[in-house]
Amino acid sequence: MQKTGFVRSICIAVVFLFCGFVSVNGADYDWNKIIPIKTPSAEKNNGKLVLFDVTHFSTSGMSDWVIDGGFSDFADALAAEGYTVKEFRGVDKNGDGIFLFFDDRKPENVARNEWVITYDAIKDADVFVLAESNRPFRQDEYAALKKFVDAGKGIYFIADHYNADRNKNSWDSTETFNGYNRSTDSRFNIGGAYGDMRNPQDAKKGWLAETFGLRFRFNAIDWKSGASDITPESVSEGITKGVGPVLIAAGSTLAIVDGNKAKGIVYLSDKDAAISWPSAVEGNTKGVYFKGKKEGPFVAISKPSKGKAVFIGDSSPIEDTTPRYKKEEGGAKDGLHSGWTSKGNAARLSINVVNWLAKVEDYVGFNNANHQKGIETPEPMVTVEKNHPTNKPDPWKAPTIDPWNTTTFKPGSYGAPQPSGSVIIPTEDISFGVIPEYLYEKQPFAVAVKSGPNSAPQLGLYIGDGEQVGQILKSDGKWSAVGYADLPKDTYSIATAMVEKVAGNITVKAKLKNGKFAKKTVSGLSGGFGFRFYRN
Repeated sequence: MQKTGFVRSICIAVVFLFCGFVSVNGADYDWNKIIPIKTPSAEKNNGKLVLFDVTHFSTSGMSDWVIDGGFSDFADALAAEGYTVKEFRGVDKNGDGIFLFFDDRKPENVARNEWVITYDAIKDADVFVLAESNRPFRQDEYAALKKFVDAGKGIYFIADHYNADRNKNSWDSTETFNGYNRSTDSRFNIGGAYGDMRNPQDAKKGWLAETFGLRFRFNAIDWKSGASDITPESVSEGITKGVGPVLIAAGSTLAIVDGNKAKGIVYLSDKDAAISWPSAVEGNTKGVYFKGKKEGPFVAISKPSKGKAVFIGDSSPIEDTTPRYKKEEGGAKDGLHSGWTSKGNAARLSINVVNWLAKVEDYVGFNNANHQKGIETPEPMVTVEKNHPTNKPDPWKAPTIDPWNTTTFKPGSYGAPQPSGSVIIPTEDISFGVIPEYLYEKQPFAVAVKSGPNSAPQLGLYIGDGEQVGQILKSDGKWSAVGYADLPKDTYSIATAMVEKVAGNITVKAKLKNGKFAKKTVSGLSGGFGFRFYRN
């Protein structure tokens, strides 16, 4: 195990030595350089762009809401529908191709943090997806989101149950979307770029309520048979067409506070035997306040201006079982569920949602002849929602990492300072690991080869399995000729390689003098985006 870790460290060092990256405390590295994007076929392309935000820790803990991870089925379905789908990582303020994270609760970091949302950065999108944002939004970010909607665009807010505080920073998505913490504690009067984010104790106050006419409740509901009171499509702006009961696997509902701006389209019916999530902060029977329609809608929509927004209280009916990242605490693999394909999924609903959000319509509000007004929720903020329960800790458990400092994150998690097990040493005669997973034209990268002693390993890189395009950096500091090149004769060989050109996938082959070989196919790219993280 020590030897494997040593090989991994050497590989990282080799990558930095020859790629010219500036290391901060020696911990930065070049990883995950390509911003994921999924494109429709030429025949289906509708010319519209959907961005999925990852700037606000939507990969924290058990969340993995990225288009090449736990939301990949959703993204694939959108691409099949004709949309271009892309991950949004923030604003490259200095144009260096990388995105740096700074804890911008500190005034000196506000201008430097690049994990932010600005109107200019997202204005070309038609729909912006915010899924379980676990870091609060700054005042200028709330303003950017409102400007986006006022310009005729759409936002899909995907929340979860109260206290789904994935990274244990005392914030969950019900709070970040509402614009305030459940608690009235003075520490949530953050100031600076954030302002006073204490509970206003008034359902009609807060960014979400004032902008869209509704708020997320602080409840925690289980009803896997699905919320079954589905508003007819003639009232739901067509969104509920083909939609059946939608499962709630520990989720929240909403409260409509202005029926002119917002209305519910999926509710718990009086026959739905919804129960409290057992770990609700109010106790294992009190995460449900009323049951039935009085609990407020599980899915709601808003038309406050030229643009639109849709809200759902759970990510479970949207997720799939293909996580991209590991947990920042402990480094374990995320355990996701097949919500996208299971009974009660929100697949049809979510496609209908995006189609509605992407359609520009100039009417404002729902109180007119063609757009029925929403039903305001009778008790939109009950007493227990006006502060955090005093007998429960906040956060619900002390974190083992600093959720505002990515250098403390475990390997393989989003934002971590180390890659996840890039070099694997199995028991075959020859095997290797390649760092990074993407190869760039004329940009050096590291390869670690494991082979038997005195086996004279060689390395070659091909376009496909045909044209040789690779070179190896020799001990004299010069590059080898294109073609197979000798590696050091050791059980563990570390090499720096480069491809002179790329065309689609690159086949990396390592072979021994006895003819045995191993190969790996890696994506070859002529350009891309850097991705590096600030170290405190």
